[in-house]
Order: sequence, then structure tokens, then C-alpha cells
Amino acid sequence: MQSLSLLSVMGAALLTTALPSVAQTVQDPSAQCAKDLATQPQFSELRGKIPLADSRDITFAMLANDALPTKPERDAIAAWFSGLEQCKSVGESFRQANYPPEVNDQLIASITALNEIGVDLYKGRISFGEADKRIANVRDQLTAKVTEIVQQYKKEIEAQRTQAATLKAQAENQRLQAATQAQQAASQDEELRLRRNQMIMNYLQANKVQIAPLPQPQYRSPVITNCSQNGNQTNCFSR
Repeated sequence: MQSLSLLSVMGAALLTTALPSVAQTVQDPSAQCAKDLATQPQFSELRGKIPLADSRDITFAMLANDALPTKPERDAIAAWFSGLEQCKSVGESFRQANYPPEVNDQLIASITALNEIGVDLYKGRISFGEADKRIANVRDQLTAKVTEIVQQYKKEIEAQRTQAATLKAQAENQRLQAATQAQQAASQDEELRLRRNQMIMNYLQANKVQIAPLPQPQYRSPVITNCSQNGNQTNCFSR
């Protein structure tokens, strides 16, 4: 569907902003389905009259076409919009999982507007040129609204990143402050210990207090005991 192909581009902008790793690996299945649908031979009569693959492909000649659809062209138009409806269903789950609700709402509104254009063209109420003008208008409105949503999401994401960076910096500052305070406390304790020791030494010196040395253990020679066997008697002496 024209709006699905266009949305795939706008959706890529959203994914690139919010989920860069995902944006490189996923695509809207509906957009690819619409592109494949446009290559089918049964729609050859519509080529150059309405944008089959992408609504951005509308040319001056297409806008100037005042012709109403013929019976074969009306049949092709009905088949084309029926195929687009199937393509829309193919990517429903993808869009629900990957696009913001605001974007999905805009897409639904655009698809409804395109279906109304298709009905008017099928019934011969409008010419091909008028249909193309209205399709271009739907395209431009979708582009403007989705672009606004993308910009808003970018601002929110940037604000979140800024807040995360600020919190990280605050946490680092708190860690450094805590480490500094702990180091200062340890230095103060060491300084207090040294001052206390010096005060004790000053007191002892001022009052001529002698600190008795610790008693040393007396040395004793090892005792050697010799024993000898004399019959049934054992005689021992030590020295």
C-alpha cells in the first residue's frame, strides 16, 4: 500500500533513533508485500496512472490525467485494493511490536483515506488525476504527522540520555566524595594516634618516669639424663 511503503521509511527513522540494532535487521512486511504486489502483470493497465509501489512516484503527467477508469481498469483497481488489504494484515503484528501507537494510529487513518479514494476511483466518481492528487495529500499529511512524532521521540530519547548521564556523573561524584572522606578520616585517626603517643612520651620525660624493661627469661642449661641396665634394675642419673 502506498502509505505502507512510505511508512516503512518513516518507521526506519523511528527505529534508527530508538533501537539502532533492530533497525538494521527488521522491515515492515506490509511494505515489501505492497512492492511485490505492484510487479504483478494483472496491474499493468494501472501503471503510470496511479502510484502502485510508492506514493512518492506521482508524476506531473499522472496529476494531469483527467481520464476516468475503464471497465478493465476498474477491475484491476478492485483487485489492487483487495491485495493491499491483504498486505496490511501481513504486517499488523510487526507494526504493533515495533512502531509507537501514535504512528499506528496515523497509518490506520491514512489507509482509510486511501480506501475512500479507491472506492471513488473504482466507481468513476473521480479521474485518475484527481485520485493522484488526493493520494499525494494523504501522503504529505502522513509524512508531516509521523515526522512530528519522530522529532518528539528524539527529544524524549535525548532527554533520557541526558538524565542518565547526569545521574551517572552524580553517582561518580558521590563515590569520589565518599572515598575522599574515608581517606580524610583515616588521616585524622593516624594523626591523633601520633599526637597521643607524643603526649605520653612528653609526660614521661617531664616526670622522669623510667619505663622498666621487660623481664628477660633466664637461660637454663639443658638437662641430660643417662640410664643404664644392671640386671633387673635400671639406674638413671641427670647432669
